[in-house]
Amino acid sequence: MSWAGYTPLAPVCIDCGETVDVAGVEYSLDWRDDDERRRGHNAIAIQGHRRSAHPVEPVVGDLVTYSAPWRGHILESEVYRVEAISEHDHHAFARGMRGDDLAPLWGWSYCLVNPHRRDDRCFPFVGDPLRPITFRIVSAAPPVEVDLLDLLGWSP
Repeated sequence: MSWAGYTPLAPVCIDCGETVDVAGVEYSLDWRDDDERRRGHNAIAIQGHRRSAHPVEPVVGDLVTYSAPWRGHILESEVYRVEAISEHDHHAFARGMRGDDLAPLWGWSYCLVNPHRRDDRCFPFVGDPLRPITFRIVSAAPPVEVDLLDLLGWSP
């Protein structure tokens, strides 16, 4: 997997140029230093703004890249095809492993497949406020062709 990205030195949205408020971002990771903490909070705030102000909702079949904050950077993935989308509780597994105090965290899980390597898959979860994921559609899914049964109004 290859990643591209940038380091946000200021909390400015890369899509619209708007300055983003980082006051509400409190994420305690094992930051290496104060500069990485500042850049990390910038990245989380920018991604949260992009997720709410510039939403992109891919559908099955789209070719997409996704961006996520990571240790003071905003990284963008290589191109993937959306194979499946499902809604689930992100904390369900942890609660099953004696994490009974975790509240449900509902969101969307995307199954993404590299179109050049079928064994290269990833499963980004959209819905975690501390790791806001955004998508960019590279190529929209081809339209579904109508067949004879659809024209006749037949449904299983």
